[in-house]
Amino acid sequence: MISAVFYGNRNIQIRKNKIKKVKNDELLIKVMASGICGTDILFYNGKCSYINLPVILGHEYSGEVVEIGEDVNNIQIGDRVAIDPTVFCCECFYCCNGQVHLCDNMFTLGVNKDGGFSQYSLVPCRSVYKLENNISFEEGALLEPISCCIHGLDKLKIQLGDVVMLSGFGLIGFIMLQLLKIYGASKVIVLEPKADRRELAEKFGANYILNPNNNIDYNIKQIVQNGADILIECSGNPLAQENAFSFVKKGGKILFFGCSPDFQKIFISTLS
Repeated sequence: MISAVFYGNRNIQIRKNKIKKVKNDELLIKVMASGICGTDILFYNGKCSYINLPVILGHEYSGEVVEIGEDVNNIQIGDRVAIDPTVFCCECFYCCNGQVHLCDNMFTLGVNKDGGFSQYSLVPCRSVYKLENNISFEEGALLEPISCCIHGLDKLKIQLGDVVMLSGFGLIGFIMLQLLKIYGASKVIVLEPKADRRELAEKFGANYILNPNNNIDYNIKQIVQNGADILIECSGNPLAQENAFSFVKKGGKILFFGCSPDFQKIFISTLS
């Protein structure tokens, strides 16, 4: 098979690799679509260190099952599946107590083990979800980031009528905007420095679109005097993270969704 192997700091090489033998609880997936996450870009640029090298990146992907292990009984060859890249051991203290997110032996496909930037991928059978026939492979590859966004919004407990600010309008901001409309936000204010992304935000229903490089404080106060109920920081930009505290009202909520580079510090001034 042909894979894009990441060796660290802007070094990706196309390699021909042998397909490893499928274990009893594994599936061999023919990768049909794989997304490029903002985290992948951080890895590529050497700004995130929690990765095992060399590794095949790609943790947002979907494909077709072409081989199954002996113990697999709920998936068949030919099934179309989306991949959940975060794999828990299901045996440690935390997994046994329903806290799988704290698993002692957790790993992520495309980060700690080979992922989706390849023709084929070995995946634990418990890490796939079958796709309905009306869902394309490209849509299937988006299920991972969409699931992350839904989890974040559920944590925020958005109330009908909330005013929400989105800081950054890349793919995650784009997904968040559409979900916020479903969740009942009355106004969505997008902060985005790039003109083409601001145009996209307008096209897909943002109520206000502001360039954070302009007189942002004045412009926001014209829209919502006391600040937003909620701010979702999608860019991972440290300056945007610092500014987030200035844009929400007292008692408001901030969700830091975007990943900033390793060891980055943000400085928050005392609120008056």
